[in-house]
Amino acid sequence: MENYKNRLLLLLSVIALSSPESTQPRSVSTDREGLVKTIESGVHGVLIDCIDIHKQPALRHPLLKNHTIQMAPNSLYPVGQEDEKPRRGTNISQSWSKNGECPHGTISVLRMTEPAHRQPPPRFPQIIKNENAYGSNEVIFESPKGHEYAQLAAINGNYQGAAAYVNVWEPIVFSNETSTAHIWLASPGNRNNVIMAGWMVNPQSQFGKKPTFFIYWTVDGNQKTGCYNLDCPGFVKLNPDILGFPAPQISTYNGQQFDFNLRIVKDPSTNDWWVFLDTQAVGYWPGSLVTGLNKGAFIATWGGHVDFSSSPPVSRHTTTEMGSGHFPGEGFTKAAYFRNVGYATGDQNNKVGQVGEYYKLITRPECYDVQEGSNPDWGTSFYYGGPGYSANCQYST
Repeated sequence: MENYKNRLLLLLSVIALSSPESTQPRSVSTDREGLVKTIESGVHGVLIDCIDIHKQPALRHPLLKNHTIQMAPNSLYPVGQEDEKPRRGTNISQSWSKNGECPHGTISVLRMTEPAHRQPPPRFPQIIKNENAYGSNEVIFESPKGHEYAQLAAINGNYQGAAAYVNVWEPIVFSNETSTAHIWLASPGNRNNVIMAGWMVNPQSQFGKKPTFFIYWTVDGNQKTGCYNLDCPGFVKLNPDILGFPAPQISTYNGQQFDFNLRIVKDPSTNDWWVFLDTQAVGYWPGSLVTGLNKGAFIATWGGHVDFSSSPPVSRHTTTEMGSGHFPGEGFTKAAYFRNVGYATGDQNNKVGQVGEYYKLITRPECYDVQEGSNPDWGTSFYYGGPGYSANCQYST
């Protein structure tokens, strides 16, 4: 008990697993205001509606009724992770574009012709840092039941952005569970603002077992707000091809590897938080929406998360994989990775720099683990993931 008295409880509380009304899928319903064109996706039960960008779902939010859409950041914003030369072998265009493209001035919105699975909001750990363990590169924290994490975290900062190259895989995911690789930023408090983006495998989604690009946000710790992608008004979408769609290229075990430069960065002139994938602006959360992040984020994390909280309670640990489904010790071409992990602190013209002090957030290293990388060209990097259930990971907690 004495050890617990020495721990400092950071101001980040567990986000309640609620079912706020705003998580109901609205943009994927029969409401097609601003419809310009419809495209067959090639996936059973999914159509692509091309919606006038100025009539998109985001603008139905009460705080955005008079919002002027920004096509690019107004002022200097965190940069430094993008390549100096075009990269080989990566392409973020979608296969459905073979059936037609959304016209200029429109965005793509998924329309399901069959009932869609309603995905519960993500939950995050309650972080407890031991005052005597600052030099150990570890964080003591409590995880919500049915959730596993293998991540790096920068804590107690004033982060103006976060970035990394995220290696994309297709982990095996059981039934109604999910496995994600993402970047997450949050304000402090139990009604915190949270924004996140990355790749998710959700077998219940319209694209099945394929990793799809997603965003998520809440402004009150999921108490009344919060949703994925365009399922509720809020996130302003700009790119027609990326959000909500599968990764066009996926890494293979002992084969070719694909990673994408993911950045979540704040425009200091507007407080809008932008999401970039490689050179493409996916869209942004307006500063008037995520006011808790106007001065910056208190915490930034990079890594994997497995959510098996919706599965029936059993003592046996889930077999859902994280990353490649292999432990980080196997290294390049076998384990999933994040490389050139960085954040912006507002210094040096708000440029994204390599992460300095960070901590490991690992719930069950025998199930999913993290191991720092050693490639000098990768800056701050790490391998992560695992198979879930194994001889050393037999029981859930």
